[in-house]
Amino acid sequence: MMEDEHIDWRSVAPPIVFESQAVMEAFAEMVYDIHAKTVQHAGFDLSPTDEDRYKQEKLEQIESVLYPIFGIIYGQPASFS
Repeated sequence: MMEDEHIDWRSVAPPIVFESQAVMEAFAEMVYDIHAKTVQHAGFDLSPTDEDRYKQEKLEQIESVLYPIFGIIYGQPASFS
């Protein structure tokens, strides 16, 4: 590759876009499960007594990060902005 050659990364590795809310929620669940298992493996228990509420709050936090990265905003993938 020449030093001044530009690579069009969108054609080489197009951005990942989740067009379905169900897919986004499933991805958030996977991220949460990895987090929970990592915390457990380290010997910590960070979940309060109301585990369902704790999990829902964490899923909302995870989704709030995932949507701007992998979601569709005003009909356009965020990665194309």
